[in-house]
Amino acid sequence: GFVQHINSTKKYPSGLFKVAIRDTVKNTNIRQHPELVYETTVWNKMYRRKFLLDENILFPVDKAFAEDIPFTMSVHLQAKSVDIITDTVYLWRIRDRGDVSATQDRSNLDFFDQRIEMLLMARQQIMSYSDTANVLHEFDFKLFDHDLNIYLKMFENRSRKFLLDFHKRVIRLVRETTIDSLDEMPIGKQIYYRAFLNAEFDTYRKYVN
Repeated sequence: GFVQHINSTKKYPSGLFKVAIRDTVKNTNIRQHPELVYETTVWNKMYRRKFLLDENILFPVDKAFAEDIPFTMSVHLQAKSVDIITDTVYLWRIRDRGDVSATQDRSNLDFFDQRIEMLLMARQQIMSYSDTANVLHEFDFKLFDHDLNIYLKMFENRSRKFLLDFHKRVIRLVRETTIDSLDEMPIGKQIYYRAFLNAEFDTYRKYVN
């Protein structure tokens, strides 16, 4: 089901779920609707217990951050049929006062490392199937268009030392995936992405915001 954000003053649609859930659709699956890669949470769904047990779908062991990403991907890949509904079923709190939550903390590179580990685990799940090329393409586009981009958009004022440390992480990520999806992005985003990948941080800062 659909998800809205809520903060201290208002409710508003989640950007990710605006992409993932556009219409109510019954009896479908992620192969028919690859945009479902944009919704990776467990708390906006109802599951058949027997399905989870029969398919042995479990959370990653000893992981406490972003662990719902590979779990949800496993559910989508193994489910023959899911229902997508546009009704709002969950309000996702965004802290705009005081300390931010772990999912909102973009300054902690340990959280980034854990998120990427879970994303790559989900990517491996997709690659283990022979009929998911469209899902993989959508996943890789989201990986760069959203998952990595939310960090790049916040780091323009960080020190060169910090950016070099983050750059090493990004290069490792690129080596494990494909960056073909960069060509599908708006030209402005391509410029600061390619500048960052080439460690041209002044150009990255100029175009990122």
